[in-house]
Amino acid sequence: MISINSILKIKRPSTGCAITWTQKANPLTNFGNCVGHGSDGYWVVGSVSGGQIVTATDPTGTWTLRANPFTATITDVAHDQSGIWVAVGFGAKIATAVNPTGTWTLRANPFTGQNVTGVAYGNGIWVAVGTTGRLATATDPTGTWTLRTSSFGTTNIESVSYGNGTWVAVGWSGKLATASDPTGTWTQRTSSFGSTIIDHVAYGDDGKWVIVGQSGKIATATIPTGTWTQRANPFGTTGINASAYAAGCWVAVADVSKLATAPDPTGTWTLRNSSFGVAGDNIYDVAYGSSDNFYVAVGTDLIGGNGKIATATPGV
Repeated sequence: MISINSILKIKRPSTGCAITWTQKANPLTNFGNCVGHGSDGYWVVGSVSGGQIVTATDPTGTWTLRANPFTATITDVAHDQSGIWVAVGFGAKIATAVNPTGTWTLRANPFTGQNVTGVAYGNGIWVAVGTTGRLATATDPTGTWTLRTSSFGTTNIESVSYGNGTWVAVGWSGKLATASDPTGTWTQRTSSFGSTIIDHVAYGDDGKWVIVGQSGKIATATIPTGTWTQRANPFGTTGINASAYAAGCWVAVADVSKLATAPDPTGTWTLRNSSFGVAGDNIYDVAYGSSDNFYVAVGTDLIGGNGKIATATPGV
């Protein structure tokens, strides 16, 4: 899963959304589940099931498997753009690393008995979210994580993101909450998703927020505390898993190999060839790295039982 927290977002001139995606060799033996890019130049991908981590400095080149303390699904990975990586996953696990190619260290946290499903960094604070409405914050992710009242009750939270002074968390039952200070009050908002699961939230430096989820739903907002509007899109009823923005183009990824782009998420979304094949491979996450000007998407290889990684350059 990806957001402003794990990508250094620097606006580049738009060269269009007709992007060519290319599959890249990688050592994953489990499905790719999340991807992040850091200002240190590293790309990090986490997997489902066995909890594999692979890294690369050039996403079109060599991906290397790294030792880590995860034994189950890694759900999200993020970088604070100043020196710390955080990965989270099933079994109440939060791990940190200064260099993602080196040692990943598990950290104590208040998610006991739950899965950690998302993590994000913004404005000097880390926020992690999880099942049964758990939400915790830390200023130093290697130290104390403090449980906060999320306003989700016992509803699962799937994703969290920060942008333009506001935090947004989304989850099951169409729930969406915002906070200006994540250590304080989280307020439920009307998401326009009804009772449909919202899988992911992202903020772009075009000033727009995008939420995506099950039943092929996409909604946008410019003020996340206000109105969220459902948008027409070509995904049908296919579950949409994540979105990301860069270089004048939004990219949304989904199940059954679907990928669509839009220069303006409030306008026309166009299906593109994702390179994930036609065998029903799901694309679980997408991210952009400004330092090397690449998108990276990750997902499943149902035929081989491994993970897929694809790259694209905006406008190429």
